[in-house]
Amino acid sequence: MISNINGVVMSTCPDYIVVGVGGVGMKVLTTTDVIAEASSNEFIALSTTLVVREDSLTLYGFATDSARDLFELLQTVSGVGPKVALAMLSTLGADGVIRAIAQEDTKAITTVPGIAAKGAARVILDLSGKLPEYRGDAANVDLADQGSGTSNGWSPQLQEALEGLGWTQAQAQLAVAYTEQHVANGAGFDPNTDMSATLSFALRSLVKS
Repeated sequence: MISNINGVVMSTCPDYIVVGVGGVGMKVLTTTDVIAEASSNEFIALSTTLVVREDSLTLYGFATDSARDLFELLQTVSGVGPKVALAMLSTLGADGVIRAIAQEDTKAITTVPGIAAKGAARVILDLSGKLPEYRGDAANVDLADQGSGTSNGWSPQLQEALEGLGWTQAQAQLAVAYTEQHVANGAGFDPNTDMSATLSFALRSLVKS
């Protein structure tokens, strides 16, 4: 299973982006907010899930692990496949999906292409008791919020340092997201006590892109 990819944006299309990873261009279907923030030749880090069908292998990518997990959870509802789940996240955002289910707002859910009233009711019925773990993290789903909405204390400091060195906000946010992922996987440094090493790692990720 491909759980994440990190690389350079090679091209963007209305419903997917192509990410260069190790000399290979990987087509990643993703949400409209990710596509809007993606820029050619810039580094991007995505949480991904691979959907396997008899005749296809489709990679879906998201700005955060929580958005990816919500995408997978939505597909446990009868009648909700990957395309509809992706449309829900694109139309409402992860926080909007969670809010609509918690408030039993079928009207909001029916604004998603491919979901009628009965389908919206089924989503609410099936998922109403399964979402608490996502509620606190929903605000981190938007790519623009990464780095400023994190739960640790060093990420905002790292982003500020990168922007102070002349990198754009979007570049800094992506570098912070990549560094957070590296730290979560067991980095050789502690961001809470060694910001110099943390900054050096983030800078290397930007220079590589």
